[in-house]
Amino acid sequence: MQIIYLLPESQFSINPPSGRAVFRREGETQKRSLELIPSQEIDPNIPYPLLNPLQTLFYHTYEKGNAIVSAPTSAGKSLLSYLFFKKFKGRKGIHRTHKGTGL
Repeated sequence: MQIIYLLPESQFSINPPSGRAVFRREGETQKRSLELIPSQEIDPNIPYPLLNPLQTLFYHTYEKGNAIVSAPTSAGKSLLSYLFFKKFKGRKGIHRTHKGTGL
């Protein structure tokens, strides 16, 4: 199991679209960063110019198995679950909100 921390140094701007996901893996002191992914590269139906730092980090680092994403309301978890199902077609999963609503 790997634990990855998205760090507060991450940056995200809508206008102009720009930013970076800054993160570190548990047990490491080295910080790493990723350029945010233009959403049009993933799906032209995503109504935002870029994936946010959380979505970019998940898209780059998730490989297989179970995943738990803990983030505040409006952090982009719903789009993150959409990206999971788009990237791993044929996989099953449950997306739950704090109220227990499933997709």
